[in-house]
Amino acid sequence: MAHNNDSTAASFGRELPGAEHEHPTYGILTRTLIHSPVVKQIIPARIRGKDFNDVVFVAETYVELYLLNDDGKLRRIATKSDFQADIRHVKVFATGTGSVGNAGVLSEDVMAEDTKGLLPPHILALTLDSGHMVFLYAVTKGEEVEFVMSTRRIDTKGVHPKNLGKSLAVDPK
Repeated sequence: MAHNNDSTAASFGRELPGAEHEHPTYGILTRTLIHSPVVKQIIPARIRGKDFNDVVFVAETYVELYLLNDDGKLRRIATKSDFQADIRHVKVFATGTGSVGNAGVLSEDVMAEDTKGLLPPHILALTLDSGHMVFLYAVTKGEEVEFVMSTRRIDTKGVHPKNLGKSLAVDPK
């Protein structure tokens, strides 16, 4: 029985005489390759308009918008995954055309005439690990759904962004 001494020696970590030292090449990944399928929060929010029964699934790096059909089944409408940071926390707040109760359950109010058609009844407020706050809603254009996003930096000099945005509260009034 013949053995390859070179491969046997290499497999036990011994150096072979005359073998040059090759160091392995390492790299650092700076982007998520595969999004985690774990959903952190499920929020009922009318972020497209008062006529849509929207449900938002919030994961670590993306937001998925679903429509709750009359038969009780969810249909995926759109996904937003280009936040460039992890989502720390999310809340939904009313724009004056609807309100959200303490438990996140939707309650309908009379639509204000001055805001009719400008904004949906609800907007998502997300805090990101990058020290940004994102305000997000969706617009339906024909068959397509587009997300509208506004980003603001919330960390300031002297405040460590590690703790910023872990908790977010919305005044229901």
